[in-house]
Amino acid sequence: MLTIRHPEIMPSVYQPPIGLLPLWIEGAERPKLIIKAPKEAILAAKLMGGFKIYAVPVLVERKRTFGLVTAFFDDADAPLVTYTPLFTEPGINRLRDLLLCTAMDVYIFDENNRELLSYAAGIKCSAATRRFIADAAFPPFDYYWAISSMKQMGTWFSLRTAKHDRAAISITLLNPYLQKTSLSRTCAQRTILTMVVNRSVTPCWRDRSRARSKSATLCSFCTGYSPQNRSITAHCGLLTGRKSLMCLW
Repeated sequence: MLTIRHPEIMPSVYQPPIGLLPLWIEGAERPKLIIKAPKEAILAAKLMGGFKIYAVPVLVERKRTFGLVTAFFDDADAPLVTYTPLFTEPGINRLRDLLLCTAMDVYIFDENNRELLSYAAGIKCSAATRRFIADAAFPPFDYYWAISSMKQMGTWFSLRTAKHDRAAISITLLNPYLQKTSLSRTCAQRTILTMVVNRSVTPCWRDRSRARSKSATLCSFCTGYSPQNRSITAHCGLLTGRKSLMCLW
């Protein structure tokens, strides 16, 4: 996990609410790309095994440059997207170099700065797109230019064709660094610890034989059971009432 191995970079991760952050660590085999995205986009990347980045041409003060549209294909025609306007800022050349690589590590965080996915990834990019990215110049940052760039990217993306899809940078998630079992166990342990510290928690039972008992009530989320005199949570981890139920499974 990047969060554990390199905690010094976390302040940089906390800053952008959503977007792309290139990261080059001395001695690392491959460059690293940090992506912050909504949970729906993260799930789409996980299920589809990758995502695409479009280099979208935009005009800023009559000068041609480009911005990035990162697309997570939960739907083939209307994927979830994030927009990244590009300007002359620290790290812009690193981002350009990263997009021209053939392999990198991808770390995906949600909006609450939690690292949910990490993969060794492959990059496929057409020669024409590589030339376009390598030759582009970036303007200095301006708030109104950023708004204009995002509007242009939204219009361009809504009118894209199959040709544009083929020209996009395709990121394929290959080998996971963060195993599903360890992630689930870590999240569960953190949740249980937080709940136990904050309130008195009664674990629910997963014994289905209690279904016949009139003194048992179904937990709708985990299909466990608890005595009727205990309040039931809407889902595990959300506590309601003085004496609450939480599944420790």
